[in-house]
Order: sequence, then C-alpha cells, then structure tokens
Amino acid sequence: MRRGTLWGLGLLGALGVLLAARGILPAWELAVWAIVLIGAILLEKGRYAPIPKSGEALQETEEKFIDPVSGKVVVVWLNPETGERFHIPRP
Repeated sequence: MRRGTLWGLGLLGALGVLLAARGILPAWELAVWAIVLIGAILLEKGRYAPIPKSGEALQETEEKFIDPVSGKVVVVWLNPETGERFHIPRP
C-alpha cells in the first residue's frame, strides 16, 4: 500500500474521531478502522524484506526487475550458504 493511501486513511480516522466525539459515528466502527490502518502500516513497513546483515557473502544473480511502485531496478542477491534471497534496489 502506498504511503499516500495510508495518510488518507489516517485523515479519515481523524475525521472519525471527531464524528465519534459528537455521537454521530459509533465508536466500535472507529476501532475497526484503526485496527485496519495499523495493520496496513505494519505490513507496508518493509517492501523487500529481509535486509542482509553486513558481512554476509552475497552473490548477485542474473535476476533483475523493475519495481512497479518506485520504477527502480531491483537486483536479486543470493546467500549461497543459506539459500536466502534478497531484493536490493540499485541506487
């Protein structure tokens, strides 16, 4: 989810707080939307997690793709010891 969408949901949540304070909107609806917003923020936190630890011996693979959101080229790196793969955007 894009950050702009999250900001929009946050503003709608603030409006919901105002409406709940005036008794127009039931408080339980506000709680449901707050849980949805918090979940979206937590899931959006890392797009290509995990991040490799410094000092790991990584090998660049031939796999590359363009991230549809940022438009950057993303390269797939492999840790040959564990088989773990990392998606790292090119600067």
